[in-house]
Amino acid sequence: MTEWKSALARLRQSPHKDVMDVLQLSFDGLEETEKEIFLHIACFFNSWSEKYVKNILNCCGFYVDIGLRVLNDKSLISINYSEIQMHSMLEELGRKIVQENSSKERRKWSRLWSKKQLYNVTMESMVR
Repeated sequence: MTEWKSALARLRQSPHKDVMDVLQLSFDGLEETEKEIFLHIACFFNSWSEKYVKNILNCCGFYVDIGLRVLNDKSLISINYSEIQMHSMLEELGRKIVQENSSKERRKWSRLWSKKQLYNVTMESMVR
């Protein structure tokens, strides 16, 4: 029983590499605009209203109507009751991609999604 609990805890911490590799392939097959929309949803807008997300992303210059449709068609998101949903493993993949494609310094990351990250970057900037 303890071994099973340990295995489950490890899987929660670091999902099986094969699954993440398959998810990465799905992401890699997207156009640049859809990749950016995917990363925005993963970092900021999971479980938010479709209307709100469309308003924000359209203001950023994305063609969000077609982008969301592509992500939905590829099962990278779902839209239920006008709410955008992304599976937690896809959300994790998106955040991992942001971290890997960004500088080692958090203040140079393209996106910060947690209060703790934002606080740390703000404090680092004040010290400099």
